[in-house]
Amino acid sequence: MPLVVLSMSFVLFLLLAVPVAFAIAMAILSYLVYDGRFAADILIQRSIAGVNSFPMLALPLFILVGYLMELGSTPRLMRFANSFLRPLPGGLAVANVGASAFFGAVSGSGVATIAAVGGVMGPEMVRNGYSKGYATAVMAASGGLGILIPPSVPLIIFGLIGGVSIGALFLASLVPGILVAVLLSATAMIVARQEGYGGGGTLDFREIAVSFTSAIPPLLLPVVILGGILGGYFTSTEAAAVGAVYALLLAGLLYREVTVAKMQDILVRTVLTSSVILIIIATSSALAWVITINQVPSMVAAWMQGITDSPVVSILLIQAFFLILGVFMETMAIIIITTPIFLPVAIALGFDPLVYGVVLIMNLIVGSMTPPLAVGIYTAARVIGAKPVEANRYLVRFIIPLLLASLIVLFVPSIATTLPRALGL
Repeated sequence: MPLVVLSMSFVLFLLLAVPVAFAIAMAILSYLVYDGRFAADILIQRSIAGVNSFPMLALPLFILVGYLMELGSTPRLMRFANSFLRPLPGGLAVANVGASAFFGAVSGSGVATIAAVGGVMGPEMVRNGYSKGYATAVMAASGGLGILIPPSVPLIIFGLIGGVSIGALFLASLVPGILVAVLLSATAMIVARQEGYGGGGTLDFREIAVSFTSAIPPLLLPVVILGGILGGYFTSTEAAAVGAVYALLLAGLLYREVTVAKMQDILVRTVLTSSVILIIIATSSALAWVITINQVPSMVAAWMQGITDSPVVSILLIQAFFLILGVFMETMAIIIITTPIFLPVAIALGFDPLVYGVVLIMNLIVGSMTPPLAVGIYTAARVIGAKPVEANRYLVRFIIPLLLASLIVLFVPSIATTLPRALGL
């Protein structure tokens, strides 16, 4: 019964539009009052313990890296992607996917990727005759690469909550991220042919060389971060700090983009974004404690075994649940709330936590594109002044490659595990 009180309270507060962090906290208080075994201050103790750790510093630092890379690096990455992808059928859309992949490798945020890349590529697509609905769907789908290709803020949160190596998660998501980028590019070209959108000229090898040279400094950021972690030179948190210094040097010394006003804005946005996420993590840590003492993962595992004896069917049911949940909830909240429940179940079913984490992110990208919440679609539509409903006729065609990629990784887990295991992570 106490768990019923917890669940019903949480749902009630969400329906009342209470922010997720406070909905969790008040639901836990309702549970504690009803249960009567623990003092209410256990909520504060568990919440503080959840964020009072050195690895947690990686979160605000990687968010800072993403904001700093918007100063000067974004246009150079987009110019490089545009130089060799634009001549393809639907070239501007394919270039948007490529630029999003590059920007995702330096930002770690889906919404930031849509806003930064789509803010330039989206209007360009519309000016070249692409429909706003098509451009919106492309931007929303490719923006998901920002949370899949390392360094990824959602993967960092999953690693911190689930106790999974962040360095291993970064490596595990690398090949799946490339797979998604390739499938989205192929889809963009197929749909472009169907809609009659041509390419954007011929290859200019001089432009490719020049744009690549200018893009080398920002492209080196993920190399520095992953190389340092894999080489044992620094931890994930130290890698985030090194990345922040590198990004600041790029923006300030190389590109001369840093001003006092811009730096103040970046720091304020970093604090606000980090605070929201950390508050949710703090209250979710208390929720994880409640889940653990009530043996909820064991109960869920037993319930699923009652439905099916097949581990594959069980994990597919879990992923289907995430697809549905992603339609109604924000990505960070889903990761933080569900990881303590379902990760132990997945491990008990014999699935690698790295594969689980990568496939989870892939499914949440689909959720970010699906109404009614559809954060990715609404962000992309706002960037180019489109109506979100205009993207509906293209949504299914861009969701299919994302689902296909998640199934490939799920049934061929070596795609995600080979790199980290080969390097001993």
